[in-house]
Amino acid sequence: MADALFIDPRLASPEIIFESGDAYFLGTNVTRDVKKALELWRLSAEKGYPLAQARLSLVYLKGLEGDFVGTDLNESLKWLKKAAEAGLASAQFYLGEAYRYGEPYGEKDIFLSFEWYAKAAAQGFDQAQYKLGVFYALGDGIKQDRAKGGGILAFGRRSKSCRGP
Repeated sequence: MADALFIDPRLASPEIIFESGDAYFLGTNVTRDVKKALELWRLSAEKGYPLAQARLSLVYLKGLEGDFVGTDLNESLKWLKKAAEAGLASAQFYLGEAYRYGEPYGEKDIFLSFEWYAKAAAQGFDQAQYKLGVFYALGDGIKQDRAKGGGILAFGRRSKSCRGP
């Protein structure tokens, strides 16, 4: 097992930097180093890699083992928004959830929730399609359209990974 991976962060792609962070976090072919993993994830996120941005959002939402990172909802929301704005469908969905329920960030906005669900649904994210169908079927914050909502829900039920709330 190696003590370190040899990548030059100035030259490496954000994806390679992110994957190197995963290797350090998991101890895959390298000595486990959570601090180094966090450093690499942050660098990748700062270079605009959406998966790294989503990872940092989760790290700040839940905290990280030991004393490496405590919870910080402002940082978590900042990175989640960046990942969603970069087009990561799962981040768009979870941002929609956050605005829908006001948890965990405390900012409830039904219109922003609908907007983020719609963006994720447009990329084929099944759970977002389901939530969008519910919005239309119930007229929750938007003009009710049962036919459109029913069509979206029927489409979602045919998908293997779609599940309700």
